[in-house]
Amino acid sequence: MDVIYKGLKKAEWHAKREHRYKRRTGKLTRATQAEFNPKGGSLGINDAVAHYGKYVHEGQRSWAPDKFIPTALNRVWPAIDKQIDNVIDKALGI
Repeated sequence: MDVIYKGLKKAEWHAKREHRYKRRTGKLTRATQAEFNPKGGSLGINDAVAHYGKYVHEGQRSWAPDKFIPTALNRVWPAIDKQIDNVIDKALGI
């Protein structure tokens, strides 16, 4: 679980820094949050903090989508996958 937590926190960091949108109030940056639960976690935009986040991410009318969340997850996924493999190998004694 520690591997998932660290990986999602790193993806959150990337999502908050690598995007096309212009920072004005900082709400969308604060709304980009990793959430954790016993089965894993997720990375998304908290609508309670920035209700317009989904429009920035998915696009709307003349706004082109800025898919910064999957971009951040794709950036860190190879490291997460490798760490999960290492934890499994260690548990199996390989």
